[in-house]
Formats: sequence, structure tokens, C-alpha cells
Amino acid sequence: MDWAHLHVALNHIPIIGIPMVGLFLVIALFHRSRDLALAATAVLVLLGPATLAVKMGGEQAEEAVEGAAWFNEAAVEEHEEAADLATIAALLTAVAAAVVWWRQRAMTEINRYGVAGLLVMVVITSALLGRTALAGGVIRHDEFGSASRVAPAVREDDEH
Repeated sequence: MDWAHLHVALNHIPIIGIPMVGLFLVIALFHRSRDLALAATAVLVLLGPATLAVKMGGEQAEEAVEGAAWFNEAAVEEHEEAADLATIAALLTAVAAAVVWWRQRAMTEINRYGVAGLLVMVVITSALLGRTALAGGVIRHDEFGSASRVAPAVREDDEH
């Protein structure tokens, strides 16, 4: 398994995990469940660094495939810029989750304001991760809607 394969395999962890934790935060708020809020915030604390690992793997994956005939520098650059924002958002969400978890563990009831604020961050982070995933899919999937937005790279050896 090379870096490109590993990156594509692991990127689903934050893309699916963070919105799923958001669902658990909604359930925790609805049922006023302190324990579910604690569990969800703990998972968010772990997903931030996981997102960073995926981003770092993506940089290695780029180096592994940049010589391929299908490589499109513009598409990769768009994906990388989206990934930068999504990674920052995921790390900030993880830090906020650690703070909410720390405060929540000392409380007997759910920290509604902390969990609600965290839920807003999860929604924003999820949207940024979705944008990143779409931009990444365009790299190898011409059928994605935004593929027409990114002009294919012109390579010197392609010019005749």
C-alpha cells in the first residue's frame, strides 16, 4: 500500500466521523445526556489529530503521483487548499472539544452551551471536510460536477 492508497483509505475517518459525532451531540442535547456528551467530545478530541494525519498523508500522496500522466496540478492545489482549511477547523474543533470535555466531566448535568457551541463548530468543520472531499474526488473522477471548473494541467511533453 502506497501513500496515495493510504490517504484515500484514511480520509474517510474524519469525513464520516466528525458528522457522526455531531449527530451524537444533537442526541446528547435532546436527551440531556451528560455521558453521551462526554463520549462524543472525547471522540472529537481524537478526530482532530486524525485529520492532521490524513492531511500529512495527502502531502506524501501528492509526491507519489505527481509524475502520473493524469496528474492535474490545479485540481491537486484546490484540494490541498481546501484540506488546509478543513484541517485547521478540525484541530480547532478538537481543542474546543477538549475544553468542553474538561468542563463537562466536573458537571452533574449536560453543559448545553458548550455542547451547542461545539455542534456549530462540527457543522462548519463537516462542511469544510465535504468541500475537501469533493475537490479530492475531482483529481481522479472526471464525472464529479466541479471537474469542469479545473482546467487540466498542460505538460511540456504533451505539447507537439
